[in-house]
Amino acid sequence: MRHPLVMGNWKLNGSRHMVNELVANLRTELAGVSGCAVAIAPPEMYLDLAKRAAEGSHIHLGAQNVDVNLSGAFTGETSAEMLKDIGAQYIIIGHSERRTYHKESDELIAKKFAVLKEQGLTPVLCIGETEAENEAGKTEEVCARQIDAVLKTQGAAAFEGVVIAYEPVWAIGTGKSATRLRLRRCTNSSVTTLLKLTRKSLSK
Repeated sequence: MRHPLVMGNWKLNGSRHMVNELVANLRTELAGVSGCAVAIAPPEMYLDLAKRAAEGSHIHLGAQNVDVNLSGAFTGETSAEMLKDIGAQYIIIGHSERRTYHKESDELIAKKFAVLKEQGLTPVLCIGETEAENEAGKTEEVCARQIDAVLKTQGAAAFEGVVIAYEPVWAIGTGKSATRLRLRRCTNSSVTTLLKLTRKSLSK
């Protein structure tokens, strides 16, 4: 059964004032709203402030990234244990900006997926194609590859409770947008792909 999630990724934006104001407005706007979960992913330095601002509401705390290591000499990184300790639940991995600017591979993202599951956190696995891949008609192929990278190492059971977010890279900041039909088609295709790959892994 699908459980809708609306999640705001604040990226590299924010201030103490913005956090307090935005969360206060969200609390007002979401009063009486039901049928879906709501989460926010502010920059890491504002996670604790956002948590306190959202206290007593139905707004869940999320984060924009996680490291594959739990501790050690990894300057600038944040571990799954730290995110869990501060109260974050929904953790974004595989975002196109991480894949593009930080050269994160499908294999690295699968490792991040694993460490989040081990800590009882919810991976928000972003999948999606570039403009070139879209124009070449490779949307389903790309999304299947990105899902399969996790499935190969973690197995089908690991996807229980996971959020898969379709993110058409060609539509980000370009003024272009994916139609509702296209989004539905890709979502259904991702579910079908997951089922096919699951059956394939179980048959081995």
